[in-house]
Amino acid sequence: MGGMKILVPLILLFLGACSASDSKPSPTSQAPVRLEFRLVATEISPDRIRASTRGGELVLLEQALLLGTPEVASAVAETDGIDLRLTESGTRRLFEVTRANKGRLLAILADGVVLMTPEIGEPIEDGRLWIGDLSAEEARSRRGHLRTA
Repeated sequence: MGGMKILVPLILLFLGACSASDSKPSPTSQAPVRLEFRLVATEISPDRIRASTRGGELVLLEQALLLGTPEVASAVAETDGIDLRLTESGTRRLFEVTRANKGRLLAILADGVVLMTPEIGEPIEDGRLWIGDLSAEEARSRRGHLRTA
């Protein structure tokens, strides 16, 4: 994890192994979750995307979609979050984004709701992310409906 800066209480950690068998979508018929990674805007402009956090706070985001659900290879629900492993192309893209945007905030959204906005401290090379600060029920629900590649 090195010198990666983390905004409290939002957490972005690197985790160990993910089980491919856990990456299958839930057998329920609910719609899949749309996952998005976007930079938080550094200045106000009419072309910014408006999004809300789970607590209802407004966040302005850059237009560019950096990563999305197609780049997620697996999502494993844990007690308080989701362990994500990105595809090979998603891993490369996340590395490029985090290398080029050190010190910026990266918004991670599920179905248009901002789950967290960690500060990018160091390039993320391994393609593994922890989306934390979720209730166990919310983690299971979101993981169960992520469409994986």
